[in-house]
Amino acid sequence: MTGRSNTAGGAAQARLALATFTLTCCVNAGEQAWDPEELAFLLPLTYSTTRWRADDFGAETSSSDVDLLTRFQPRVHIGPNGLPPVDFYGYYLRQSVVRNASRHIMLRHPTRMDLKRLERTAGLYLDFTGKPAPCRGVGCTGHRGTMYGRVFRETMRPPPGMLPATSQHVVILKYNLVFTMSGLPAGLPWYKEFPARLAGNLSQWHELDIHGAVHVLLRPGERKPFAVILAQHNFFRTYLVGKNLDWPADGHLSVCYAERSNEPYLCPGDRQASRYRATGSFGGFRYWLLGGRTPLTAGVDVVYGPNAGAVEIPCTLTALPDKDPLYVSWIPLGDKKRIFFFFGEFYRRGPPGMNMNTLPSLRAYTDIAQFWYMQDGDRQAADLFKRTMQDFRRADPHPLLAWNGRRFWKDYLSIRSQREKP
Repeated sequence: MTGRSNTAGGAAQARLALATFTLTCCVNAGEQAWDPEELAFLLPLTYSTTRWRADDFGAETSSSDVDLLTRFQPRVHIGPNGLPPVDFYGYYLRQSVVRNASRHIMLRHPTRMDLKRLERTAGLYLDFTGKPAPCRGVGCTGHRGTMYGRVFRETMRPPPGMLPATSQHVVILKYNLVFTMSGLPAGLPWYKEFPARLAGNLSQWHELDIHGAVHVLLRPGERKPFAVILAQHNFFRTYLVGKNLDWPADGHLSVCYAERSNEPYLCPGDRQASRYRATGSFGGFRYWLLGGRTPLTAGVDVVYGPNAGAVEIPCTLTALPDKDPLYVSWIPLGDKKRIFFFFGEFYRRGPPGMNMNTLPSLRAYTDIAQFWYMQDGDRQAADLFKRTMQDFRRADPHPLLAWNGRRFWKDYLSIRSQREKP
């Protein structure tokens, strides 16, 4: 195990199914209602039911924003046995069915319009019925993937009481890939892998993997980004350009996706696969940040860099309207798999839309950047997390946001002052 830890982001808390409308036309889902706790989670990450319409896909991405996304589009690499990214509508949805809470098929071959109409219907979910991928690893030479790009604009503010208290306007470029399946980390010890194999397919722990996003942050008008956020598993990790990474001269960051779990990492330069601590639960946070004994809910991600046999997959950039169901769907976009064929399991449920990958209290990307500016070995951060972030429903991010935010701003301003020196 190296000292490097992963950035987990992804968002199991986002694997909650929701919606408020009953199905009409050819599909009848019954009178199932949404749990109020679920609504309290996903509504802040999308928009109110009074503004929802079955034919409203939202605003298109401007041509200038598409140009900006293209200028900084990351390079994608997968491992020798990794799954390639696919087109959600052209590959995944066309091979899926819509099921209800009783697992009955309600609609075959749903279209994008169908998914928009059903995206907030309680009890429904997608189930993928096709091949896991058109190719795998080294066999994907010539395959072209799809990368989904979004642009957000925010004002980044320092923690209260920090001087200088000057806010910054920030542009966030968000890039998502679509993998048909998500597996457990490839570096599980034998005493975890054996029982996990009895519980389910380790390479197909849940259907659809869409939350492992790459976020590139820059100030308006600047040619070089100042930070990158990687979303892995259910956490994130922030890297400051000029301290934690060097920005490539061509503007395209190389990102390598872990074997089996499909989580994004900065591409390592080693000639052998690199290993990173990984966890998908709040209980595994201390191990993820500090190392030590591996808890039940943690493992090791195995990541191949270009020098270790990773395969580069060129991707076509796609910018969908901002209310597209791939972004804002409340229903799970993958099967509700079970443990030992009988027990429903939160972590085996397909994810909702790409926007649902964080806590509502951390929905601003500039807050995410500061909260997840984690430093390996920071015991103070580990203790704060344990006291204030108990689980997805009982989480107060403000103490740790202030702790990591002060360090983030100190390093950010130091790097800027060095850049601005004559």
